[in-house]
Amino acid sequence: MSKLQGGTQFWGGGRWLMNDAASQDLLKKGIAAAKAARQKPAPPEQIERHRRQARSLLARVLKADKNSVQAWLWLSTVVDTPREQ
Repeated sequence: MSKLQGGTQFWGGGRWLMNDAASQDLLKKGIAAAKAARQKPAPPEQIERHRRQARSLLARVLKADKNSVQAWLWLSTVVDTPREQ
């Protein structure tokens, strides 16, 4: 296993692994972005920027832990179609 990016991510077993602190930090940022995307009134471009940011952050959490219920729940609030939910 090799350390990468300030000790927060590791390559192991053919996939990226994240320590709990890094994963929790990404989850909190993803949730905050998802909540910001739901704030009304806001310009459409600002809402879309928050939605993209939330999708990106939450996808990174799920890449490290596909069983993160909170990440799946919040991701479902910022995807575009029912199929993606």
